[in-house]
Amino acid sequence: ILLDAWNLEPPNMIMSYTGSAAPLPESKIAHLTDLISNGLIPAAAQTNSWIVSGGTHAGCMELLGTAYSQSEFKGEIPVLGCAVFNKVRGHHLLENYGKDIET
Repeated sequence: ILLDAWNLEPPNMIMSYTGSAAPLPESKIAHLTDLISNGLIPAAAQTNSWIVSGGTHAGCMELLGTAYSQSEFKGEIPVLGCAVFNKVRGHHLLENYGKDIET
């Protein structure tokens, strides 16, 4: 799907970015944002990589999304969020999807 439907180029590497979804201490936000903006994102661009994260708008993952949206590389590298099912808005609409299909 990622290559055919979304027309993404195959990556040389997939970078996994993980961390807490809990609120971050204000004293750490600037340093972490700098690491993401000047380290992770440019490294992904230079190596033709994809970045995969937990996909929520909270904690470390929110910092990644914000830094990426303000980055000169926005739109050049895929940043994919893989959220836990029960954190997806409207997940209850999918819980019974396909259960009435005979196999």
